[in-house]
Amino acid sequence: MTKLIKYPVSERALIQRLNRALARDELQVKKTRGRRAFSTLGEYFLINPSTHVIGKHNLSLDDLVDMAKDRGVMAKYEKLVSDEEGGEQ
Repeated sequence: MTKLIKYPVSERALIQRLNRALARDELQVKKTRGRRAFSTLGEYFLINPSTHVIGKHNLSLDDLVDMAKDRGVMAKYEKLVSDEEGGEQ
């Protein structure tokens, strides 16, 4: 049986791909900065950049991976790696 090779995708690349796909719906993925924002919005959230209205919030990295797979911007032969591991092989 052959083993499926998983190609690495960094967190940064995943967010860039998602932002390109979400642009059609006028949405962007943002990562929170600061303790107060994190407690309110979670690690990641969706925002409409023209109206500054927050869509979904309290998103995890796993939620973003699921969203990317649903939108077809991450293939089943790709896996998420941390930015530190990203380019190293």
